[in-house]
Amino acid sequence: TAAQNALDADIAAWVAAQTTIINNSLTGGSPTVSHNFTNQSIDFCTGGTVTITWTIDDICETFTPQATYTLTQPQAVSYTSPSDDSADACEFDNADPTAAQNALDADIAAWVTAQTNSINSSLAGGCSPSVSHDFTNQSIDFCTGGTVTITWTVEDICGSTNPTATYTLTQPQAVSYTSPSDDSADACEFDNADPTAAQNALDADITAWVTNQTAIINNSLAGGCSPSVSHDFTNQSIDFCTGGTVTITWTIDDICETFTPQATYTLTQPQVVSYTSPSDDSADACEFDNADPTAAQNALDADIAAWVTNQTAIINNSLAGGCSPSVSHDFTNQSI
Repeated sequence: TAAQNALDADIAAWVAAQTTIINNSLTGGSPTVSHNFTNQSIDFCTGGTVTITWTIDDICETFTPQATYTLTQPQAVSYTSPSDDSADACEFDNADPTAAQNALDADIAAWVTAQTNSINSSLAGGCSPSVSHDFTNQSIDFCTGGTVTITWTVEDICGSTNPTATYTLTQPQAVSYTSPSDDSADACEFDNADPTAAQNALDADITAWVTNQTAIINNSLAGGCSPSVSHDFTNQSIDFCTGGTVTITWTIDDICETFTPQATYTLTQPQVVSYTSPSDDSADACEFDNADPTAAQNALDADIAAWVTNQTAIINNSLAGGCSPSVSHDFTNQSI
């Protein structure tokens, strides 16, 4: 409005100045000067002309000179439109999710600033055009992705335009992995004459199982940003003779996801040892009667030895269960 008023005042001043020039240059009788200016105007933004007719009237003559006021409209405003931008969330990966989100937010803000600077530096035409935008720290969730669309307002006295541009964030891919597998063993797989060695062999197998499952998870990891794998194995053990289970929990941790798969190692204890118990035996001394007392004693001793041998065989032949059970006795040719 002020610009239009200033233009209208300038047209009026031009008419007054031209009227004064005519009046000051008049000669002759008593001529008079008038004009048809009734505050005609030109639209500030479209430009145009106003032609004024003056009338110089004398008793014997009349003249009607004309003059034109021409307004050139403002040039159209031109500028470079803002450009879209896109990013992958993992560009801002950080062990601290808050730091990652802050880095993303800073990148969005920097993009808005850069586009605003680009528009400002490319502005041409118009009359003192200005640039503003509706960015008020809009954000995109790091883990879900999405878009932020910013609208700029390029404004001049004669109008405004509203270019837009969009920042797109691609969320992290979902983490995938091969789950750890259970394992089982029979205690007798670790049989050893030394119980400590057998327990150590079992413990080593549990450790190897954890190591192998961890490697399987690590080798199969995909997606996420920088997923890491850990577990709660601290040399947990199972008693060789009683059997049982050890359940291990792995933690697969990424900036946006955490998984806790589990797997179990099961040890089957040795079967209970079973056998046929040895049987008592009895004899009457006269069964070994001999004219030679030494021969009779020897026959008795031989029968005792044979009884021990026979009972040992019965026990051995009936053995079941356990892990490689062995049979021994304390017979050292005891005699009666």
